[in-house]
Amino acid sequence: MKITRAWLGEQLDASRLARGEILFLDGAVQQCEVIEQGSVIHGEVEDGSRRYASYIELDADGVDGDCACSQGYNCEHVAALLLAQMTHQNGQQSDKSVETQAYAHAPEPQNSIAPIKTHSQTYVDDYPADVHQRILYIIHPQWIGDRLDVEVVTARLLQGGTYSDTTPYLLRNFANRILPRFVLPIDLEIINHTKKADLDDGSYHFVPIDIQGSALMHMLLQTGRCHWMDVNQPPLTLGEERRGTWLWSVNEQAMQTLCLRVPDAKICKSLAPASLIIPSSPPFYLSEDESQCGPITTDCPVQLYTSLFFSTGVIFPEKRSGLLDHIAFDWPDSVPEPEPLNFHHVDVAPKPVLTLLYHADNRYLNGFRLQFDYGGHLTHVAHYIDEPIYYQQNGQWLETRCDRDAERACVKQLREAGLRGGFQHRSTIGTNPDLIPEWFLPTQMDWAEFIACRLGALQQAGFRVEIPPGFRYDIVQIRQWDVACKEHGIMGEIHFEVTLEDGLVIDLIDVVASWVKENPERLSDSALRQLVDLDIQYITLPDGRILPMTGKMLHGMLSAMQELFSMIAADHHATHNATAMQWLNLRDALADHPYVHFRDNEAWLHRMRQLANIDAIPATTPPSGLNVTLRGYQQRGLNWLQHLRRLDTGALLADDMGLGKTIQTLAHLLKEKETGNLQRPALLIAPTSLMHNWKAEAARFTPGLKVLLLHGASRKDYFPSIREFDLVLTTYGLLRSDGSALKTVCWSLLILDEAQYIRNSRTGAARIARELDAEQRICLTGTPMENHLGELWSLFDFLMPGYLYDVRTFTRYFRKPIEREADSERQRQLNLRIRPFMLRRSKEEVAAELPAKTEIIRTVAMEEDQRILYEGIRLMMHQKVREAMQRMGKGQSQIIMLDALLKMRQICCDPRLLKQAIQQTLAEDASYPVTLASIDKAGSAKLDLLRSMLPEMIAEGRRILLFSQFTRMLKLIEALCKELSIPYLLLTGATRDRATPVKAFQKHEAPLFLISLKAGGVGLNLTAADTIIHYDPWWNPAAEAQASDRAHRIGQDKPVFVYKLITEGSVESRVLDMQRRKQRLADALYQGSEKASSVWSEEELETLFAPLEET
Repeated sequence: MKITRAWLGEQLDASRLARGEILFLDGAVQQCEVIEQGSVIHGEVEDGSRRYASYIELDADGVDGDCACSQGYNCEHVAALLLAQMTHQNGQQSDKSVETQAYAHAPEPQNSIAPIKTHSQTYVDDYPADVHQRILYIIHPQWIGDRLDVEVVTARLLQGGTYSDTTPYLLRNFANRILPRFVLPIDLEIINHTKKADLDDGSYHFVPIDIQGSALMHMLLQTGRCHWMDVNQPPLTLGEERRGTWLWSVNEQAMQTLCLRVPDAKICKSLAPASLIIPSSPPFYLSEDESQCGPITTDCPVQLYTSLFFSTGVIFPEKRSGLLDHIAFDWPDSVPEPEPLNFHHVDVAPKPVLTLLYHADNRYLNGFRLQFDYGGHLTHVAHYIDEPIYYQQNGQWLETRCDRDAERACVKQLREAGLRGGFQHRSTIGTNPDLIPEWFLPTQMDWAEFIACRLGALQQAGFRVEIPPGFRYDIVQIRQWDVACKEHGIMGEIHFEVTLEDGLVIDLIDVVASWVKENPERLSDSALRQLVDLDIQYITLPDGRILPMTGKMLHGMLSAMQELFSMIAADHHATHNATAMQWLNLRDALADHPYVHFRDNEAWLHRMRQLANIDAIPATTPPSGLNVTLRGYQQRGLNWLQHLRRLDTGALLADDMGLGKTIQTLAHLLKEKETGNLQRPALLIAPTSLMHNWKAEAARFTPGLKVLLLHGASRKDYFPSIREFDLVLTTYGLLRSDGSALKTVCWSLLILDEAQYIRNSRTGAARIARELDAEQRICLTGTPMENHLGELWSLFDFLMPGYLYDVRTFTRYFRKPIEREADSERQRQLNLRIRPFMLRRSKEEVAAELPAKTEIIRTVAMEEDQRILYEGIRLMMHQKVREAMQRMGKGQSQIIMLDALLKMRQICCDPRLLKQAIQQTLAEDASYPVTLASIDKAGSAKLDLLRSMLPEMIAEGRRILLFSQFTRMLKLIEALCKELSIPYLLLTGATRDRATPVKAFQKHEAPLFLISLKAGGVGLNLTAADTIIHYDPWWNPAAEAQASDRAHRIGQDKPVFVYKLITEGSVESRVLDMQRRKQRLADALYQGSEKASSVWSEEELETLFAPLEET
C-alpha cells in the first residue's frame, strides 16, 4: 500500500505524527519489516532508554497500529515506523514535509562507489547537542577465513558515555536522499569506500580489503567510533607501524595455510594471532590490550596481499598451489615454502556419526550433522570417488581413501528415517558454520516422532549418535492432570495444569495453543475428526522436550474450546477466559479420561449449566398487577428476562418492531417489584420521541410502577427524589448534562431502548451509559446490527464488558473473518457465544401467536419550539371560538371551531403545513402570534419519530402503507424518504394512473407506499403490506378502519400491524381519549355535521382546547 505524508496526516493525530517525525529523523527506528504484500509492518523504535515493538495493519479503512508503549494505539512510534516505510517506498524521493528537515550535509544519492580519496583528509565528527544516536563500527572475527570484518550498527549515547543496545544498520540506507542527523560526512565517505555488492545485498558488514581497505581503516579509526567486539569497549586508535612475518600453519587435516604474524603486538588472548589481521593492502594488526590498529610491513609487494590473504590452503607436497609457483618465480624471498609432509597410506572402514544440534533461540539451527569416523578422524560426506583423507595419528601423517559406497548407504538410511538435506536459512547467515546443520526435520512433530520412533533404529544400524549438552528434544511423560476454572462472572478462567515426571508443572492450554499456532488448520473440522483416529501426537514443550498426547485427548480439548485455542494461538497474551458452554463441553469431552481431575466451583457450575441450557428456562408467573394478557412468545420473553436476572447477566431483547418489547420489559420490572427484587429504581434511556410513549404504556399496563419522567427544564428538581421511584425515564440527549447525577445512583436495572443509539461505542452517550452502575443491563432494539458486526460488539460491551473481548480482538477474530472471508466457523462460534443473551423473534416466527391485526399507539411529545408554536395557535383559536360561540351560538360557529382544530392538528403533524394558510393572515394582521420563521424553527416531533421507525421497519423486511389526510404532509415525508434513501411509491388525488403504483407495490418494487386519504380510502387491494402507519388520526374510525383494510382483507396471509402516531397531550390525544369514552362525541365530530356542536358540553370544549401541560 502506498504511503504518503498527506495520507498519514489524515490517519494520525497531528501531535503524534510530529513526534514520530522527530523520532524517525533521529534514527530511532531500529527495525522495520514489511510482510503480507505491504499490508503489515512491524518493527522496533527506540525512545529514550527503551525500545518499543509496534505492529501495524494497513487496509482501506486506514491505519491500525498497536504499540507496546503506554499510549498503545496509533502512537508516535507507529508514526515513526510508517515514515520509515514511506521513505523506503519513495526510494530516493522523500515526502516534502520530511525533506524540509533534511540536513545541509545530506548528499545526492550514490549510484556507484565514489572515487578513492586520500585518507589524510580531515573530517569533523561533530554532532548537534540534541542528537544522541550514533553510527558505530564494530570489528569482529569472521567465522570463515579467520579474518576480521566490520559491522555497522546504531546505538544511543547514554549519560556516562556508554551506549544502548545496538541495532544493525544496513549499508544501503546510506544511499537514501534524506538521511538522519546522526549520519556524518565521514560515515558517508567510509561507506563509499566499500564494495558496491555490500550496498546492494542488504548487508550491514564489510571487509576492508585491497588499497581501499587501507583507506577505510584510517577513516574508521579517525571517527573515534570504531570498537573491538563491543561498543562499550574503548574506541580503537591508530597504532605505530610494525613488522610482520609470513608463516605456514598446518591443521589436523594436513592443510597448510599462510599466516601473517606480528611478533611484538600484544594480541588478543582469546584468538589465534593470525585472526587479528585486517586483510587490507597493506594489512592492519589489531592489539586488544592497547586498543590499537596499525599498519604491517613485510617484504611482500602490495599487489600480492589480497591474493595471499584469500588463497586456499595446500597439502604439501601432495598438492601444490599455482600461486606458490608464481611467487617462487617472481618474488622468491617474500614468502617461505610450506613444510613438506610425509604420508603413509592405510585402509579404514568408515563409522557413521550423527550429531544432534539444538539451538533454543533459532530453530533453523536445530538439525543434524553427519560425519564419518576414519580411524579416529572425523570427516564429512565425500563428494568424489576415492577422495583422499589426511590425518595425524601418534605423530605420524596418514592417508586413506573414503568409502563412497558405504557413505551413500548411510545417507540413504537417514533419508528413509525422514531427514532432509539441509539448507542455509537467512537467519543463520554469519553464524559459525560448525553450528549450521546439514540435515533437518521440517516440523517439531517430525522431531518428536524421530526421537521416539526412529533414533533407536539408526543406533541399532551402527550409527554413533552424539547428543551435546543442552539438547532438549527428550520425551517426557505427564504424571498428574488437574483442570480448574476460576470464576469471572459468566466467564471462567481455565487452567489445565499437568505435572511432568520431573515435577515441573506447566499449563497444557498454552502448550497445545503453541502446537496449534504452528499449523492453524489443526482447528479445522476435518483435522479435528482425524485426531480421533490418531494414536499419539507429539507436542514440543517450551524447553524443547517432547510431550506425547493421545489424539482423543487433543480432540476433546480442541473441539470443546476451539475459540479459546484460536485466540491464544493468535495472541499469546490472550487470557484463558472461556464461556460456560466451553467449560461444560470440556468436562463432557474428557469425561472418559479418569486420570483428569476437575476442580469445580459447584455453585458457579450449577449457574453455568442453567445458562447453557437455554431450551429449559423455568416458567415465570406473570405479575398480578399487569393489565394485559401476555401472548405466548411474550411470556417466554418474560421467562427469559427473569432467568438472566437470576443469573446476574445482561440481556439483548431484539424482537421485531411491534412484537411488544415494551410490554415484556414492563412486565419484567413489575415482576421484580412484586417479588421484592426491585430495591433500587430502574433507569430507562430512550430517544426523546419515545419518552411519553413509555410513560403512557407504563400507566396503562403496569400502574403499580411509580414512574418519573426526567425531561424538561425542571427535571433537576427531581434528582433528590429519584430513589423514591420504581422507573426513571430519560433520554440519550440528556446523558451528557445529567450523567454526573445519574452516576450517583446504583440502579437495579439499566435499560436502553432503541439501543442502536450506542452502536458507535465512541460516542459520549455510549461512554456515559457504560459508566452507569446497575445490577442488570438490558438492551432493546429491533436491529442489533445494521451495518457491521462492530455494532453488535458495542451493545455487548455495554451489557457485559469484555464478554466479546476488546474491540481490536473482536475485529481480528470475528469481524474480519466473518465479513471479509465469510468464515462460517467463526460465525458459528459467535452465534454460540451470544445465543444465551440475545432473544430475537421475527414476526414470521410468531405469526401463529399474533392476531390478524395488531393496533399500536405510538405517542410522541413536542419539543420546546413546537410546543410554543402550538400554544400560541391554541390560545388564539380558543379565544376566537369562544367569541364566535357567544356571538353566533354553537351551531353557527362550527366552521370556526373546525378551522381551529385543523390548525392545531397541522402543528401536531408538522408546523410547516400552516405556512400556506397563514401567509395572507400575516400580511393583514401584524399581531398574529405566529411567524414564518417560528414555523421553520419549530421542527416536528412526529416526523422525527417516523425518521427512527422507517429504517428499522424496512431493515426487518416490512411492507408499509403510510396514510395521511394532508397531501402536503406526504410531500414532506417524500423528502424524508429521499434523505434516508428509502424507495417509495406515492398515491394522491392527483395520481391519474392508480393501477401502476398499486401493481408495483404488490410486486415488491418498493417497501413503502405513501397514500392520501382521498385517494386510498376505497377501491384498493394491497395485501402485500403487513404494516400500516396512520401518520395523523383521521377522526372518523370508520374511515380509518377502511384504510387499514387496504392490507388487512381477504387474501392477506400475514398478521398486520397498525401504528397510530399521536402527539402527546395535544388535541390528537384528547380526541382519541374521547373516542374511547364517548363515541357520540367522536361520531359527531368526525361527521362534521351541525349536530356536532350541539352535543358538546362546555367542559368537553375546554378539554379539546386545554393547554399541553394539562392532562
